[in-house]
Amino acid sequence: MTHRTKLVILIFGLALIFYNNLAMCSDQKKSDSILADLFSMRTMIANFSQVVLDAKAMQEIASSTGTVLFRKPNLIKWSYNKPINQVFLKKGNSFYVYDRDLMQLSEISSTFKEHTPIDFLIKDYQTFKAFYNVDNLNSVGNLSFVKISPLIRKSDYEKIIVTFKNSVINKIEIFYRIGRIIEIKFNMVQINSKLKDSDFELDIPPSVEVEKIN
Repeated sequence: MTHRTKLVILIFGLALIFYNNLAMCSDQKKSDSILADLFSMRTMIANFSQVVLDAKAMQEIASSTGTVLFRKPNLIKWSYNKPINQVFLKKGNSFYVYDRDLMQLSEISSTFKEHTPIDFLIKDYQTFKAFYNVDNLNSVGNLSFVKISPLIRKSDYEKIIVTFKNSVINKIEIFYRIGRIIEIKFNMVQINSKLKDSDFELDIPPSVEVEKIN
């Protein structure tokens, strides 16, 4: 597995945001209601920009851009185009990384699929409440903020701040314990548009090398 694949693959967990079919109760708190706006999305198309920051100096370490497609319950296509050129694809139980520059297709083990910084959003409501704290932060204009903190101390991250703009996801900030912050901003967001199966295919030449990663 290439070094840049290792660096990027943790971020792909972000794409799992839209998997769960969260059942909300009528007596939910405001923070849960805000999250419901996210979970109600059946499909999403968006561009994104991603920045890795040093948490202490707040200096940019790396940046990238790309596009993302989601369709519940089991289709995600997360594509980076600058400065790397990789596509992450999840179809059912299959998970792949395609490096266009290296002409290499990798099949990823379940370890990467299940242990991601934001896999809390694939859980049902009761499991979610058992493993995470949710705090509603002060709203500013049309922006709403939610802080999500893992109850398990051994997690790699301390907290995640999710920003919603007019009830649509706008930004996610992941605060790692090693002193890194990953900030992902979404723009040109289209919610619940019709997406075809062909939108989630990889255009791979027959000569591409296939690598299995455990």
